[in-house]
Amino acid sequence: MNLINGFLSLIFPTQCITCERYIKDFKYYYVCEECYKKIKFIEKPFCKICSKPLNSETVDICLECGQRKDTYFSYVKAVGTYEDALKDILQYYKFYKKEKLAKILVNFIFEKITQEFFKDIDFLVPVPLHKRSLKQKNFDHIRLITEIISKKIGIPVLKGLVKIKETYDQSQLKREERLKNLKDAFEILEKIKNLIKDKNFLIMDDIYTTGSTMNEVAKVLVKNGAKEVKGLVIARAL
Repeated sequence: MNLINGFLSLIFPTQCITCERYIKDFKYYYVCEECYKKIKFIEKPFCKICSKPLNSETVDICLECGQRKDTYFSYVKAVGTYEDALKDILQYYKFYKKEKLAKILVNFIFEKITQEFFKDIDFLVPVPLHKRSLKQKNFDHIRLITEIISKKIGIPVLKGLVKIKETYDQSQLKREERLKNLKDAFEILEKIKNLIKDKNFLIMDDIYTTGSTMNEVAKVLVKNGAKEVKGLVIARAL
């Protein structure tokens, strides 16, 4: 396989999306091995609620989580920090629809997330896109990753949580604007409400910044009877 990859790299040279050097093989598709190895995993100390890296081991909750009111999720597990190669991979995957990177991102998740984390989860819940956005993009990057994980661990994906409000891109908004932007943006279809009561859910998203997206999705689940809601993201913005 290495010989084949080496041959392909000579015929079809590809530049690393992070450092722009030519890739010697296609092990990580669009990122060279050197940049991939520099991805920063979330290590202790970090906030026990949102996984934000902390500077001191004497505290276990970040300032943002300490000030947040009405948190509907128990905690969110993040795998790495949203910078360097991981940031480039996520953006390339999301905006250029590079489906091959879904496999890399799922492998990245399972390098750091143990099977114990998924214990007692009844449904995986990908943060949904609004139907207009889905039609324009023709690519649901979170659902694809969620479905791959579902097949690996045997936990079903909840179908019937929908985004009913078209919102602005969260990355372009300030913290206060993010919180208002997604208010009441999600709902659960009537036909699946009987599946929610007393069940445990894991919300899947790509990036955690302020937690407003995660919290709005969790709120809908909790208000329809969910027992516990926690989250899993690939990257934690700093």
